[in-house]
Amino acid sequence: MDISTLRLLWHQYGRHAGAATAAILLFTAGWQAGRTTSPYYAAHPIVFEDCRTADTSGAPGGGDAASLQALKNKVEAVAAENDALPAPHAAVAGTQTEKPSPAEIPKKTPSVDAGEPANAPFVASRNSSLFHHISCPSVGRIKEENKIFFTTAEQARGAGLMPSQCTQKLGY
Repeated sequence: MDISTLRLLWHQYGRHAGAATAAILLFTAGWQAGRTTSPYYAAHPIVFEDCRTADTSGAPGGGDAASLQALKNKVEAVAAENDALPAPHAAVAGTQTEKPSPAEIPKKTPSVDAGEPANAPFVASRNSSLFHHISCPSVGRIKEENKIFFTTAEQARGAGLMPSQCTQKLGY
């Protein structure tokens, strides 16, 4: 691209250069205004603290050798005091606790006498307070391990369950 092509482009689009520059400046100013008025930056301010003191040791933060040694002694004293205390739990002392085998873990049993699925027209979930007729579409959404079967609606009501809307529409 030679100079004559650039000059031709400038003459063709030069009148829009001022508007484009103004748009870029307005966008940048808006961006900065948004950042300065943002609640994030107001809640998390960046604070610079001057930690230097008038010591001549040159240590960062103004700590001279004597104050650093005093701090080290204090930390060692607290650590020794904590070592003298008894361990509050066996796991802290380094021993591991054994997990019970799956055979030792008691299985959850339903709090009601569940009927057989083949001749039980009502189904409830362990995680719900409703029972459903076997023809209701919501029965398909109950996991097999959570299903509790009832032979009568009275048996389900006796377990403290309420009929679902679908079951009520069927007249139970």
